[in-house]
Amino acid sequence: MVKRRQQKLKYYRYCLRKAHLLFRASVVDYKVRMEMRKNMVNRDLDGIYFRVKRNNRWESVCFSDLTDEEMDKVLKGHSVEWLKKMCKILGHTIRDIGDKHDFVGWQKDEEE
Repeated sequence: MVKRRQQKLKYYRYCLRKAHLLFRASVVDYKVRMEMRKNMVNRDLDGIYFRVKRNNRWESVCFSDLTDEEMDKVLKGHSVEWLKKMCKILGHTIRDIGDKHDFVGWQKDEEE
């Protein structure tokens, strides 16, 4: 069981490295990333919803599923206190996802 967990963790780290390389600004230009984002599935991970207009319709969209432009619009004009609370919610969400799936990241493998 421990070996299986180690294999899962190693694969997860490999996927993180690949995703990091894919989404680096110097590797993929901004328009391509936004086009990729349009084809992504709404995952509703963080539970922080905003009303945004998409395709001439108003939708409630989770913060993590917004495009960069939409994120800029919804964050604009809020107080520092509000932004701190939002960061805390996002931090708790990341922690919950890691706990649920037993992810531990950014540690060197023993074999490396």
